[in-house]
Amino acid sequence: MGHGNADIGELTPRSTFYQQGRFGRLFPTLPPFAADTPLIRDALAELGAPNGPMDAKDDLSDPIALITDPGKSLHNPNNPTMTAGFTFFGQFLDHDMTFDPTSSLARRQDPESIRNFRIPAFDLDSVYGGGPTASPHLYDQSVDGGRTTLLTEEIPGSSAVSIDDSARHDLPRNSQNVALVGDPRNDENRPTVGSAGGPRDDASGTVNRRPR
Repeated sequence: MGHGNADIGELTPRSTFYQQGRFGRLFPTLPPFAADTPLIRDALAELGAPNGPMDAKDDLSDPIALITDPGKSLHNPNNPTMTAGFTFFGQFLDHDMTFDPTSSLARRQDPESIRNFRIPAFDLDSVYGGGPTASPHLYDQSVDGGRTTLLTEEIPGSSAVSIDDSARHDLPRNSQNVALVGDPRNDENRPTVGSAGGPRDDASGTVNRRPR
């Protein structure tokens, strides 16, 4: 069975909103903490205001040093049990299970009216697209007739700076440097590019090692 064609959502876990294929609230029956009043809005704004209760007073003059130098965020320390990579891995998971191309931040939206164009299952369609039949541009047509191996591009000069002297690979790109990938959001930053590229390498390597 080709990539991206497995069960087509037939085994997807059901949820309150799955039948409608829409987003919703995390706890739809939970009553609000407080009524939406000007007093409550002012109190919330005060919480997040500069020098307010939530302001760690970090030195923001050098954003890079703020990340790399723990001494600049003494009142806002990193979580020692969670690496920074979890942030981007969570982003990758989100891209695979949710996609909303219709709503706008310029207007208020009812979350229960927004359609999810993905299914709540980690089926990697953000990597494999619709499979070799529906997304042939993602697959290497020179291998097995384009049915098994995703395209990748070797990064020029990467072997010279790799610890094991092996070449590193990027997502394939068109002439305008736009990534050819199942979900364009996976090209937002280098960690998500790596998350999207990892399954491509693993899957292609497994296929190439299978008995002939």
